[in-house]
Amino acid sequence: MATLQAPPFSEMQINLLQLSTYQPATPAERPVASIASRPPEHFSEAPSVEVILNQSLKELQDLKVSQTEAHRKTNKQLGQINTSILHLSTHVSQVEQRISDSEDSNNKHEIEISRIKTELKKLQLKLEEAENRSESSNLRFLGISQDYEAGSTVTKVVSDLIYKNIFPEKTVANTDLTIMQVHRAPG
Repeated sequence: MATLQAPPFSEMQINLLQLSTYQPATPAERPVASIASRPPEHFSEAPSVEVILNQSLKELQDLKVSQTEAHRKTNKQLGQINTSILHLSTHVSQVEQRISDSEDSNNKHEIEISRIKTELKKLQLKLEEAENRSESSNLRFLGISQDYEAGSTVTKVVSDLIYKNIFPEKTVANTDLTIMQVHRAPG
């Protein structure tokens, strides 16, 4: 910001200020001769009061013009600064809004990623179970009635069916057939 300096007082203004504020302390310091007792040629050398007042008025008007110009420039600069501040404030608000939106979006994505990870773990377990089942030798028998020889276990029923239908020439005693798991399935 530019600093304003008042124009220096002219010598005449300083003399006027000194004359207007001068008060003699003692009667001895007061001038003995009055202005009327001065010779007429002295009056012609000194400027008249009207001339001094006109010069002072002109200097005051010049000072007022320079102060008005400085005030106008200062107001213009303040207007530019206010415009810049308003622009920056708007820009900061937009950036803050974008950051807030990004954080909200990021939080939603983190929640979705967590849900997907959980779902992926479930699917991996199902896949592992399916792979384990596919590696075992599975046989499926359909149409076995619920009341097949009452008192028999499912294992006994399945082994009898295997021996009767798949290995009719062998007996249970001379085979090394082992049933690891048997269960009933709806169907």
